[in-house]
Formats: sequence, C-alpha cells, structure tokens
Amino acid sequence: MRRQHTGYDVLLHIFITSHVIIATYHLLFSLVVLIIYA
Repeated sequence: MRRQHTGYDVLLHIFITSHVIIATYHLLFSLVVLIIYA
C-alpha cells in the first residue's frame, strides 16, 4: 500500500517551508540590527 500525496501533505510542506524562510529572514534581520546598533 503506497502512500498517496494528498493535499494535506502539500499544505504541510508549504507551511514548514514558509516558517523556515521566515525564521531565516528574522535571523538575518536581527544580525543587521545588531551590526547597526552595536
């Protein structure tokens, strides 16, 4: 019984990917702020 790729899997993948991207941008933004205000 092979697992089908459902819409839920796609939504979950998009959700995780968007969170990773947001976290990365947040980290870069924090570094820039530290460099500017240090």
